[in-house]
Amino acid sequence: MNGASEFKQYAQVMLRAFSDLHSSVHEIVGDGDLFACRVSFSGTHSGDLMGIPPTNKRFELTEAIFVRFEGNKIAEEWQYVNQLAMFQQLGINPTGEASE
Repeated sequence: MNGASEFKQYAQVMLRAFSDLHSSVHEIVGDGDLFACRVSFSGTHSGDLMGIPPTNKRFELTEAIFVRFEGNKIAEEWQYVNQLAMFQQLGINPTGEASE
């Protein structure tokens, strides 16, 4: 994502798809201008997710985020998340079709 507006758009998509979306930050570690954190997310797929109708199933996943700062601003960010695991928990195959 590039900038606040893209993040806001992404957050709106996720909040429409998962009205009970919950996130928790578990650890934050840093060295110089580089920081890492472990974050978990959970929610119920209760709304449209990029054209995929609601499955009303829950998911839980953990993500690793690394951020490099220049001064007080984020210069770079890397996120590592297993979206396939989320889709599997929701009963959605990678093509976006509901699976049995």
